[in-house]
Amino acid sequence: MNDNYSVSKEKKLINDHCDDILRQIDIKTEIKLSKYPQNSPIFNKARECFINDITSWKNTLLNKIYELKLNLEFEDEDLTKAQVFNDQSLLFIESIYKNDHEKSIGKLIRVNQYVTNNVLIKISNFINQIKNDDYFHTENLDQDELRAYLLLKEFDPNIDLHFQDSEIPEEQRCDIWLNNDVYESKHSFPDSYTIIDLDFFQLDGIASRLFTGFNNLIQLSFESCSLLAINLSLFGSILPNLKKLSFSFNSLNYLEPNSLSFFPNLEELNLIYCSIENIESDFFKGLKNLKSLFLSKNCLDRVDASWFIEMPNLEVLYLDSNKIETLENNVFSSLGKLKYLNISKNHIEILDPNVFNGLESIEEICYDFLFDLKMILGKKFKDVKFLPYRNSVM
Repeated sequence: MNDNYSVSKEKKLINDHCDDILRQIDIKTEIKLSKYPQNSPIFNKARECFINDITSWKNTLLNKIYELKLNLEFEDEDLTKAQVFNDQSLLFIESIYKNDHEKSIGKLIRVNQYVTNNVLIKISNFINQIKNDDYFHTENLDQDELRAYLLLKEFDPNIDLHFQDSEIPEEQRCDIWLNNDVYESKHSFPDSYTIIDLDFFQLDGIASRLFTGFNNLIQLSFESCSLLAINLSLFGSILPNLKKLSFSFNSLNYLEPNSLSFFPNLEELNLIYCSIENIESDFFKGLKNLKSLFLSKNCLDRVDASWFIEMPNLEVLYLDSNKIETLENNVFSSLGKLKYLNISKNHIEILDPNVFNGLESIEEICYDFLFDLKMILGKKFKDVKFLPYRNSVM
């Protein structure tokens, strides 16, 4: 392939991309002019600025490709475009705020990576869900949908609040549509993401190995996502830096053994209000660095010592508001570093002092029994605070 053909192909891709954005802007401008003719000076000026910005971006990219010699012998269109737009894409998105529609055409956004057509379609689908006041919903969350959601979350950190309030007051807004400047995306997918919050995202299913490549992820939350299970396919790859993981407020009827083994450095696991009835011992396998475990407000009727064998560093344990009737002797014997234990709001009527064997570092035990726990445990736990009737974590 000669250099002239290569450059010609690249020029066409760049020109087509810019022409497509200009068509979007022209269509939006015409719609705005017909609906709000009194604001025509605002719309025409915005359109003119957009044209200048797009032209400048196009010329910069065209100049750059002459300096590079790329092999564009790809059959896949996205692979070809990824080479041409390898470190920048230009997007145009209308504001999701109704109050902006009579004074704004939309927003130009520069992303420091190529954004595929499929991701753009997903973004459009999510915006339509917002317009319909629906919660974000997907049948099978894959990486394209995740990227679309994360981009929208970057553009408007309050995007999840649209489903609770149809229009967020302007003084509470912190989105990119508040001004007309070209927005520069700050994130690189997936490397730059350290926190992902999918709370209230209604998930019918999740694609296997969804979080492959998120090696810098520290915090991940699936609260109120309508999840029914935690299984191996949910993650499928090691997340070496993950510290906090939450599945609260789901109805988890299946916890597959070893499905948390992908988080060797996890420190906090939240399973509050998950309707959990049973936990197999290997479910917690590999959590050697776990410090806090929240199992409050579930349907557990027993506590198994095998859960804690691989948790030598656990410091905080919430077992309150379950259906636990008895605790076996030595059930906490492997938790030598545990400092706080909450066993209140259960159905425990009989308690042997040997239940607490091995709790060498315990500082507080929260309970609501009819009997005096301090009297039962005696001098062995003389420095421990006993906290009857204290509220649970929630």
